[in-house]
Amino acid sequence: MSKSKAISLICLLLGAALLFVSCAQSGGEETTGEATVTDGETKDAVTRSEKIEDGKLNIVIGGGTEAVCAKPGEEVELKIELVNNTGISSLRISLSLDPKLSPVLEKNSDGENEAKAVFNIADSSDDSVMKITKYNKDKNVLILNWLTAMKEVKGDTVYATISFKVSDDASEGDFLPITAEINPNDVFDYDQNNVDYNLINGGITVAAK
Repeated sequence: MSKSKAISLICLLLGAALLFVSCAQSGGEETTGEATVTDGETKDAVTRSEKIEDGKLNIVIGGGTEAVCAKPGEEVELKIELVNNTGISSLRISLSLDPKLSPVLEKNSDGENEAKAVFNIADSSDDSVMKITKYNKDKNVLILNWLTAMKEVKGDTVYATISFKVSDDASEGDFLPITAEINPNDVFDYDQNNVDYNLINGGITVAAK
């Protein structure tokens, strides 16, 4: 085995150990942050990290190799990360949620309920940036829409942080998937060229009460 491969293997093993500790501290038993991927398979988080593709924008739901765990009835934050980002000016994501998972709602300036979500991506505080969060309760679908007219954002970053609540009747060890859908025409750079992307879905593992 080459030195570089040995180092990669050690990193993966350390990542798996950290995942276990993260959920164990929340009271869960041997949970390792499972996640669904776009081909419909269920893989653990280490396998998800191996699905990062070179030469594409990787859109990672749930923090890549980071375990996201929460107890029944508990609120938890989940991040959407961008890896190998060569530059985007627009990204719209539709998130289909497990029935035992819902976004935390809060009042906006108009007194209406909207999902508690923060767009972390650079320049999101600028007036030239459009940020829309829309929740369809009947379908349990959350839509995040970000667009800037000034300049594209480059580099690895967190796109958004969303607060979710796990249902009281969720069971320990359950994996609650969050499945993203993206229209290719909703991901483009400053020159309005579509950006190739690789979507890695994720979710939340239910820990012990």
